[in-house]
Amino acid sequence: MADGSGRGRDAVLTVENLSVDALTPQGARRVIDGISFALAPGETLCLAGESGSGKSVTALSIMRLLPRASLRIAGGDIRLERQSLPRLPERAMRDVRGGEIAMIFQEPMTSLNPVHSIGAQLTEAIRIHQGAEGSSVEQRARDMLDVVHISDPARRMKQYPHELSGGMRQRVMIAMALSCRP
Repeated sequence: MADGSGRGRDAVLTVENLSVDALTPQGARRVIDGISFALAPGETLCLAGESGSGKSVTALSIMRLLPRASLRIAGGDIRLERQSLPRLPERAMRDVRGGEIAMIFQEPMTSLNPVHSIGAQLTEAIRIHQGAEGSSVEQRARDMLDVVHISDPARRMKQYPHELSGGMRQRVMIAMALSCRP
């Protein structure tokens, strides 16, 4: 079991003294105060805590997806391998998101577009992140659905998010994250 120390190997992800402030009319209020952890290759790290303890804000900070109007990183560093994510230009960070790191939300209906089929959304992600074209894109999408144990991938590609269970939607998001990797 991983302890989040990343000891013994080079860490893939390092969070050092991360502090995040909520921006309120009364001023900045610290909502995360100096969290640190390192994750080595092959390790799994679980952030556990009660509602409002900062788990999602920590993950959104790593992804640089904090809502700018209400939250900001106030201190610390986040490194993916040796690259400081807070210092990356936004264009470079977009390449990191999906290609190197991804976040699967608890309720993927907030991430999946309800008016587009699962197949349309998967193939769009593959085209954008892989630069792929043609029939290989659809085959890769079906293969990724198979990897995450979604039955009958060809049929699921034609379905819409509301036609799948919550667990299946989460697996679609995992398939999307996997399909974006080189």
